[in-house]
Amino acid sequence: MNRVYLRPLQMQDAPQILASTEDEEIRYFTSTTDHFTVEAIEAFIMRAATDRSRMDFAICHKETDALLGEVSLLDVDEKNKRGAMRISLHSLDDANKGYGTEAMLHFIRYVFEDVQLNRLELQVLAYNPRAKRVYEKVGFVVEGIAREATFYNGRFVDEIHMSMLKSDYDRLYR
Repeated sequence: MNRVYLRPLQMQDAPQILASTEDEEIRYFTSTTDHFTVEAIEAFIMRAATDRSRMDFAICHKETDALLGEVSLLDVDEKNKRGAMRISLHSLDDANKGYGTEAMLHFIRYVFEDVQLNRLELQVLAYNPRAKRVYEKVGFVVEGIAREATFYNGRFVDEIHMSMLKSDYDRLYR
Protein backbone atom coordinates (compact mmCIF):
# COMPACT_ATOMS: atom_id res chain seq x y z
CA MET A 1 0.00 0.00 0.00
CA ASN A 2 2.82 2.36 -0.80
CA ARG A 3 2.47 2.91 -4.53
CA VAL A 4 0.26 6.01 -4.52
CA TYR A 5 -0.16 9.15 -2.48
CA LEU A 6 -2.71 11.96 -2.39
CA ARG A 7 -1.93 15.67 -2.71
CA PRO A 8 -4.08 18.74 -3.35
CA LEU A 9 -4.88 19.45 -6.98
CA GLN A 10 -2.52 21.97 -8.58
CA MET A 11 -2.79 24.22 -11.61
CA GLN A 12 -0.24 22.07 -13.45
CA ASP A 13 -2.78 19.21 -13.30
CA ALA A 14 -5.29 21.03 -15.52
CA PRO A 15 -4.07 19.76 -18.94
CA GLN A 16 -4.15 16.13 -17.85
CA ILE A 17 -7.54 16.54 -16.17
CA LEU A 18 -8.80 18.05 -19.44
CA ALA A 19 -7.45 15.10 -21.42
CA SER A 20 -9.20 12.64 -19.09
CA THR A 21 -12.53 14.47 -19.53
CA GLU A 22 -12.20 13.97 -23.30
CA ASP A 23 -11.43 10.24 -23.12
CA GLU A 24 -14.63 8.48 -24.24
CA GLU A 25 -14.25 5.54 -21.83
CA ILE A 26 -13.60 7.83 -18.86
CA ARG A 27 -16.58 10.00 -19.90
CA TYR A 28 -18.72 6.85 -20.00
CA PHE A 29 -17.73 5.59 -16.55
CA THR A 30 -18.12 9.05 -14.98
CA SER A 31 -21.22 9.97 -17.03
CA THR A 32 -19.52 13.21 -18.09
CA THR A 33 -21.56 15.14 -20.63
CA ASP A 34 -19.98 18.59 -20.50
CA HIS A 35 -16.88 19.62 -22.40
CA PHE A 36 -14.28 21.83 -20.72
CA THR A 37 -11.29 24.02 -21.48
CA VAL A 38 -7.96 24.18 -19.65
CA GLU A 39 -8.98 27.64 -18.44
CA ALA A 40 -12.26 26.32 -17.02
CA ILE A 41 -10.42 23.53 -15.20
CA GLU A 42 -7.86 26.00 -13.83
CA ALA A 43 -10.71 28.22 -12.59
CA PHE A 44 -12.31 25.16 -10.97
CA ILE A 45 -9.03 24.24 -9.21
CA MET A 46 -8.76 27.80 -7.83
CA ARG A 47 -12.40 27.87 -6.67
CA ALA A 48 -12.24 24.39 -5.15
CA ALA A 49 -9.13 25.28 -3.13
CA THR A 50 -11.15 27.84 -1.12
CA ASP A 51 -14.47 25.98 -0.94
CA ARG A 52 -14.93 24.62 2.60
CA SER A 53 -17.60 22.16 1.41
CA ARG A 54 -15.13 20.12 -0.64
CA MET A 55 -11.57 18.81 -0.82
CA ASP A 56 -9.99 17.70 -4.08
CA PHE A 57 -6.90 15.54 -4.35
CA ALA A 58 -4.65 14.24 -7.08
CA ILE A 59 -3.83 10.53 -6.96
CA CYS A 60 -0.11 10.28 -7.74
CA HIS A 61 2.31 7.42 -8.31
CA LYS A 62 4.83 7.41 -5.48
CA GLU A 63 7.89 6.54 -7.56
CA THR A 64 7.25 8.73 -10.60
CA ASP A 65 4.93 11.44 -9.19
CA ALA A 66 2.75 10.79 -12.25
CA LEU A 67 -0.83 11.99 -11.91
CA LEU A 68 -3.04 8.88 -12.05
CA GLY A 69 -6.43 10.39 -11.19
CA GLU A 70 -8.46 12.38 -8.71
CA VAL A 71 -10.48 11.78 -5.59
CA SER A 72 -12.79 14.38 -4.04
CA LEU A 73 -14.69 14.87 -0.82
CA LEU A 74 -17.88 16.75 -1.70
CA ASP A 75 -20.85 18.33 0.04
CA VAL A 76 -19.19 18.29 3.46
CA ASP A 77 -21.84 18.80 6.12
CA GLU A 78 -19.90 19.70 9.27
CA LYS A 79 -22.97 19.69 11.52
CA ASN A 80 -23.97 16.15 10.58
CA LYS A 81 -20.36 15.00 10.00
CA ARG A 82 -21.06 13.61 6.56
CA GLY A 83 -19.86 14.03 3.01
CA ALA A 84 -19.90 12.45 -0.42
CA MET A 85 -17.05 11.35 -2.62
CA ARG A 86 -16.08 10.66 -6.18
CA ILE A 87 -12.95 9.07 -7.63
CA SER A 88 -11.65 8.65 -11.15
CA LEU A 89 -8.51 7.32 -12.71
CA HIS A 90 -7.43 9.35 -15.74
CA SER A 91 -6.65 6.33 -17.92
CA LEU A 92 -8.12 2.87 -18.08
CA ASP A 93 -4.55 1.69 -18.68
CA ASP A 94 -4.14 2.19 -14.91
CA ALA A 95 -7.28 0.19 -14.05
CA ASN A 96 -7.02 -3.27 -12.51
CA LYS A 97 -3.63 -2.49 -10.98
CA GLY A 98 -4.86 -1.66 -7.47
CA TYR A 99 -4.20 2.09 -7.72
CA GLY A 100 -7.85 3.00 -7.18
CA THR A 101 -8.17 0.65 -4.22
CA GLU A 102 -5.03 2.02 -2.61
CA ALA A 103 -6.13 5.62 -3.20
CA MET A 104 -9.51 4.79 -1.63
CA LEU A 105 -7.79 3.37 1.45
CA HIS A 106 -5.68 6.53 1.88
CA PHE A 107 -8.75 8.68 1.29
CA ILE A 108 -11.10 6.94 3.72
CA ARG A 109 -8.42 7.02 6.42
CA TYR A 110 -8.13 10.77 5.87
CA VAL A 111 -11.91 11.27 5.91
CA PHE A 112 -12.53 9.31 9.11
CA GLU A 113 -9.37 10.06 11.07
CA ASP A 114 -8.37 13.59 10.03
CA VAL A 115 -11.60 15.22 8.85
CA GLN A 116 -13.50 13.13 11.42
CA LEU A 117 -16.65 12.54 9.43
CA ASN A 118 -19.12 9.90 10.57
CA ARG A 119 -20.53 9.07 7.13
CA LEU A 120 -19.11 8.97 3.62
CA GLU A 121 -21.42 8.28 0.71
CA LEU A 122 -21.17 7.83 -3.04
CA GLN A 123 -23.15 6.86 -6.09
CA VAL A 124 -21.94 4.45 -8.74
CA LEU A 125 -23.66 3.88 -12.06
CA ALA A 126 -25.11 0.41 -12.48
CA TYR A 127 -23.07 -0.17 -15.65
CA ASN A 128 -19.80 0.21 -13.70
CA PRO A 129 -19.47 -3.04 -11.72
CA ARG A 130 -15.67 -2.70 -11.50
CA ALA A 131 -16.00 0.50 -9.43
CA LYS A 132 -18.74 -1.06 -7.29
CA ARG A 133 -16.43 -4.00 -6.50
CA VAL A 134 -13.64 -1.62 -5.41
CA TYR A 135 -16.02 0.27 -3.14
CA GLU A 136 -17.29 -2.95 -1.58
CA LYS A 137 -13.74 -4.27 -1.19
CA VAL A 138 -12.75 -1.26 0.93
CA GLY A 139 -15.92 -1.44 3.04
CA PHE A 140 -18.73 0.53 1.41
CA VAL A 141 -22.21 -0.94 1.79
CA VAL A 142 -25.03 -0.73 -0.77
CA GLU A 143 -27.91 1.27 0.68
CA GLY A 144 -30.21 1.24 -2.29
CA ILE A 145 -30.74 1.96 -5.94
CA ALA A 146 -32.08 5.17 -7.41
CA ARG A 147 -33.77 3.73 -10.47
CA GLU A 148 -33.06 5.52 -13.75
CA ALA A 149 -31.64 8.51 -11.86
CA THR A 150 -29.01 9.49 -14.44
CA PHE A 151 -29.66 10.22 -18.11
CA TYR A 152 -26.56 9.42 -20.12
CA ASN A 153 -25.96 8.64 -23.75
CA GLY A 154 -29.64 8.66 -24.63
CA ARG A 155 -30.82 6.35 -21.85
CA PHE A 156 -31.66 6.37 -18.18
CA VAL A 157 -29.28 4.51 -15.86
CA ASP A 158 -29.70 3.32 -12.27
CA GLU A 159 -27.47 4.79 -9.57
CA ILE A 160 -26.32 2.49 -6.78
CA HIS A 161 -26.09 4.41 -3.50
CA MET A 162 -23.39 3.24 -1.11
CA SER A 163 -21.95 4.47 2.18
CA MET A 164 -19.33 3.79 4.80
CA LEU A 165 -19.77 4.81 8.42
CA LYS A 166 -17.05 5.59 10.93
CA SER A 167 -18.08 2.41 12.78
CA ASP A 168 -17.55 0.40 9.57
CA TYR A 169 -14.11 1.98 9.18
CA ASP A 170 -13.19 1.27 12.80
CA ARG A 171 -14.32 -2.34 12.52
CA LEU A 172 -12.35 -2.91 9.30
CA TYR A 173 -9.21 -0.84 9.83
CA ARG A 174 -8.53 -0.21 13.50
